Amino acid sequence: AKSRIDEMNVQDLAQLALTLVFTRRANYGLKERQDWDEAGMLGNRDLTVALVIEVTRAMVSKIQQVGQTTPDDAWIVHDLVLVWMEEHEAEKQLGDAWRVLDAYMDSLYHQVLDFLRMTPLLAR
Repeated sequence: AKSRIDEMNVQDLAQLALTLVFTRRANYGLKERQDWDEAGMLGNRDLTVALVIEVTRAMVSKIQQVGQTTPDDAWIVHDLVLVWMEEHEAEKQLGDAWRVLDAYMDSLYHQVLDFLRMTPLLAR
């Protein structure tokens, strides 16, 4: 999968991102608390995080192309990054790709919040 990331469409990237999220979360329940850093690895942490970074960069590239993605695609990849690393590590590892993704998520959050505030039955 890693060698084909550049060829993947949005659905394939989203599916790979979900797989990496669920692998991390599902295996957490099988490990002791002190082994959390090793839960859900594909080989080892460096290999797995490298795959997370490549998937994220590929999806951010698609997000920046009009009509290529939906907000759900961005949510999935944003969650993927935060399942595997802290925000400061994401900033360091992903640089501009993280800033673009995080800013996009922030704008989506504020759009939902504005919708809730503007809908009389939900604003109460």
